[in-house]
Amino acid sequence: MAKKQTIDPYQLLLKKKAFVRAAPLTYSNSATYPTAYVNEYVEAPIPTMRYNVVTQDRFLAELDPRSHAINNPLIYPDKFIKNAQGEIEGVSYIARVSVALQQMIATKQCVHLFAKPPKFTSLRNGDVEKFTLFKEYWTQRNASSAMYLMAKSALSTGDGAVYFFMSEKKLQYKVWSYKDGDMLIPVYKKDGITLDKFIRRYSTISDDGLKTFDTIDVFTNSTYERRILEGSEWVSVQEPTSHGFSRIPIAYHREDDVAWGQGQDLIDKIERLLSDVRESNAYFAFGILFLSGDGVQVLPPKSTQGKTIISEDSNANAKLLQQSDMSPSLKFEFEQYSKELFRTTGTVVIDPEILKGGDQSGAYIKNLYNDAIQYAMDAKPRWQPVLEKVVELVKEGLSIEKKETLEYKNLVVISEPDIYVPMNTSDEITMVNQSKQAGTISIKTASEIHPLAIPDEYDRLQGEIVPEPEKIIKTI
Repeated sequence: MAKKQTIDPYQLLLKKKAFVRAAPLTYSNSATYPTAYVNEYVEAPIPTMRYNVVTQDRFLAELDPRSHAINNPLIYPDKFIKNAQGEIEGVSYIARVSVALQQMIATKQCVHLFAKPPKFTSLRNGDVEKFTLFKEYWTQRNASSAMYLMAKSALSTGDGAVYFFMSEKKLQYKVWSYKDGDMLIPVYKKDGITLDKFIRRYSTISDDGLKTFDTIDVFTNSTYERRILEGSEWVSVQEPTSHGFSRIPIAYHREDDVAWGQGQDLIDKIERLLSDVRESNAYFAFGILFLSGDGVQVLPPKSTQGKTIISEDSNANAKLLQQSDMSPSLKFEFEQYSKELFRTTGTVVIDPEILKGGDQSGAYIKNLYNDAIQYAMDAKPRWQPVLEKVVELVKEGLSIEKKETLEYKNLVVISEPDIYVPMNTSDEITMVNQSKQAGTISIKTASEIHPLAIPDEYDRLQGEIVPEPEKIIKTI
């Protein structure tokens, strides 16, 4: 009896949900559209919509202008030059224009979400001192930078992760991204939300530099271990070791598509349009002289003064061919494509000329960035869970450093992304000060949201408040 082949258990874990984009609907006949009465009930089937799988390599190719479809001669072939006998004599390379619109869109979305540190608030009766210390620690350990870099990875490659670890008794972090060679594989429990394991797959090199290994790091709530692939088995090269945290020290986030995903087709059209314009301009860049008649002499050398073209034929003619004016239609097409692309992806591109001529009000600037604000506000619920995970890990790092695990575990920190919009700083300060004077916000809230405040601003203000008895002014 043949021995049953077994599959390495770690190999079974190396799967993740595919990134997909909707495939076009196709209908073979009218029978696809069933009819029903207005109040008739029909069976409720599971969704049957089909999708095209999109790899993360495809995301990276879209991100880098050098890898765009317009630069692929298999998609947009060059033109062969043939002689009168139909034989190929050479190749005429077509113009190819690629632009980094994907990078711009991803950067702008990331800036609006995480260019500013998140908003932190505490409970009404919370520990003010520990809350202030947490905010200072968040700044010291550059946790905002970790969030930004992780978000940039997710918006550019589909997912990203931040790995926190203790080094030299300080909390450190490392951002993992597919563009840096990291395949990120979350393994969830049956609820589909709670992480059971987290696997990072990447390549390592042997000590002598002669061999490359397919490597995985496997994290659980208490340990991590490293394995390399030898044949069909994942062999341990580092036994399970405690990572020092009470949970998997990794914050992972995945997007359904990259930042420009909904507009990729428009970007392809824009690049083809720009390439056609460049091709036309290249053809007509130098004047094309049309000569007709008998005995017409060719152009004299360019160094000759008083250049003439001579012919004894009275019907001879010489004139420059003029390029037909294509600019209005091409300009219209380019502007429409660009406008729709930016609307689809919530991207705002401001011409500096619009803001020329003085200090603009905050309301005016907010109105200009309305599309970007709406897009970022819609994205906030998707990013809230991973932000909370980062907050919890930073809290735990603080508790490890301070050796006060229980105290910081019970500290409640309410967080949310603070949407960035270019603002007039004077308007922001005036708004905060007026709200405080009107009594609609407290001094604590004012000190937290003031543009010029630092994490311990409220404590500093408390130290400057003069006790009431000393405020009494004696009058004669």
